[in-house]
Amino acid sequence: MKKLLYLHGFLSGPESAKSQQLAAIFAELGQSEQLFAPQLPAEPQAVMQLLTTWLAEQDLTQLVVMGSSLGGFFATVVAERYDLPAVLINPAVRPHQLAHHFLGTHRYYYSAQEVTVTPEMIEALAVLEPKSIHPQRYWLMLASGDETLDAQQALAYYRGCQRLDYVEGGDHSFSCFPQYLPAVLEFLRGP
Repeated sequence: MKKLLYLHGFLSGPESAKSQQLAAIFAELGQSEQLFAPQLPAEPQAVMQLLTTWLAEQDLTQLVVMGSSLGGFFATVVAERYDLPAVLINPAVRPHQLAHHFLGTHRYYYSAQEVTVTPEMIEALAVLEPKSIHPQRYWLMLASGDETLDAQQALAYYRGCQRLDYVEGGDHSFSCFPQYLPAVLEFLRGP
């Protein structure tokens, strides 16, 4: 089975439902070492430094990246830079265009830690955006009822993706994710 790099969303972490569900199924299979789901720093440059360092030590032919929300944006950046297949769950598309709503201080969902979003952080997201993408490398999971991000924007951006699972209704957290775990495992086993 290929290794999975899971990237959580803004203000989230390894304690999130999807991270925990992935950790549980990998543990059940005795494959915990095949999942890397780190706590991502708040600053985009620090996220990329963490990922670049970790990726330098991996066999990229045996790696899949998965990201949710802002983690989906970072998964896209990584997939394009390293020519990797990616699974995206309600991904943020061009987050720098939305981030002005998030300027200021926010508390993480799973800890007392706080982060202050600055204009410099937003500019760093803009700089990271790939010039173009190869849609055939992506499996896109979208919920039409996403209350945070516009699913239509992701549909347009990733048009021509390898696989699309579009859920009518649903929510930003993609709470139906557990039903996709068997397919994710099959995807990781590959052809």
